[in-house]
Amino acid sequence: MKLSKQAFVASVMSVAAGSSWSQTTDQLQVVGTIMSPACDVVLSNGGIVDFGDIARSTLSPTATTGIGSKQLDIDVQCNGKTNIAIKTTDTLTAADKPAGQMSFRFEQITPGTVNLATDNIFGLGTSSNGMPIGGYAMRLGNVKVDTATVTVLGYNAAGPGTAFTTGGATFNLSQTNKYFTALTPAAAFFSGENFKFPLDIAVSLDMSSKIPGQDDVRFNGKSTIEVVYL
Repeated sequence: MKLSKQAFVASVMSVAAGSSWSQTTDQLQVVGTIMSPACDVVLSNGGIVDFGDIARSTLSPTATTGIGSKQLDIDVQCNGKTNIAIKTTDTLTAADKPAGQMSFRFEQITPGTVNLATDNIFGLGTSSNGMPIGGYAMRLGNVKVDTATVTVLGYNAAGPGTAFTTGGATFNLSQTNKYFTALTPAAAFFSGENFKFPLDIAVSLDMSSKIPGQDDVRFNGKSTIEVVYL
């Protein structure tokens, strides 16, 4: 059967209308991106804390000897306002440091001589006889966040997902409480783009009776510093 022009147009419109009404669902999408923070960590002096040459006569035959300290800064630069903590890990083992307390003399941050226990001591390695040389301790001072100097510190053992304990203005780093950060007076995380964590690093040497004297004995202390996002 031959359709008239008018009938043909009506037929096409009818098909098109029927097609448009046949769609009963569509899809809504909610999109967006939570941007991952990006921070760079840089240690002053290339991360090297050099105590130079130490005369053997400095050591005591009966007690550990604190030989002073040097400061190193941890600088963290982020691409936007971020809450961060710093995690410290001794890369050596318990066998690489003396057991029990050691005497440390801090000279840069809250100067003074203190006896610290094993948990606060990081290893310096062993000498040729397999005995530990000594240890080093790290004291954290007032943290600078952008233009503000923060005098309230926080630390914990479990990591980013748990509450930080207020630590005051200075804090001796430990193997247990290895996460530390800056807090506001209300104990909230201090947010910023540029962080400076000053560390005072003190060395203590074991008794001379435990360290061989026929050869030079070199320190081999190593720690990993890691930025953790909160």
